[in-house]
Amino acid sequence: MLRNYLLGMLLNGLDGPLNTSDVVRSLIVEGLTEAEFAALADTIRQIQPAQLQVLARRYLQPEDFWVVTAG
Repeated sequence: MLRNYLLGMLLNGLDGPLNTSDVVRSLIVEGLTEAEFAALADTIRQIQPAQLQVLARRYLQPEDFWVVTAG
């Protein structure tokens, strides 16, 4: 489900001339190439759940979380 969401977000970023220009601008600002953008899509298609768990353990630290209550 996550894979489909991320790929859908990439496609949404290329939907229409204004969104496409935002993607191109971001690539230029970040110093990335079209090949690197394509590599991102390939990575999303090929990543395995175990790899995602490793990344989550590395970057999602519970002590960094905040609890927000609204309403």
